[in-house]
Amino acid sequence: MCFIFPLFGTVVLKMDIPELVGHSCAIVVGEVVQIDKEFESIPHTENVQVLNAILQIRIEKVLKACSSIHEGDVISVKRMGGQIGDLDMRVPGAPTFKSKRDVLLFLTELPETGEHVITGFSQGKFRVMRDSKTGEEVAFQDKNARSLALVDQKTGREVKSSTPPYINLEDLVNEIKKYVQE
Repeated sequence: MCFIFPLFGTVVLKMDIPELVGHSCAIVVGEVVQIDKEFESIPHTENVQVLNAILQIRIEKVLKACSSIHEGDVISVKRMGGQIGDLDMRVPGAPTFKSKRDVLLFLTELPETGEHVITGFSQGKFRVMRDSKTGEEVAFQDKNARSLALVDQKTGREVKSSTPPYINLEDLVNEIKKYVQE
């Protein structure tokens, strides 16, 4: 007997807005001002390194804060994977970024290093754009969030995301504020 299972690149816990808010120490709206790359050694291995993108984000609005994040600050956010020359290290389901783009990010602070990473992998990244027809700002969840294999936190079974792929930014901000504990 042979079993065939679908192959997914990345399996993560499903996080809708309430879970993203609860698991994030910071939620910010800002602009990607620079993308740097760095190699990092993997602990407990011999000479194994991974490529990371270090995003410089200028904070325009703070919806939830950890550490000392304030409007106007430029913070660093680490994302696994990147490209330097011909070397391209892709992590399936990782969020994508381009310079000079506005984003809304749910962030976690790593306790061992104090570095910021995106909560819920690409589930925690939204691109902010102005709708050319309505003039309203809208937030699009990162396209790679749709390629993740999402697992329910209680049952361990695969589930679909209930977060819409895009939402009016003001509506998203109001949804986030409902779950932020002041």
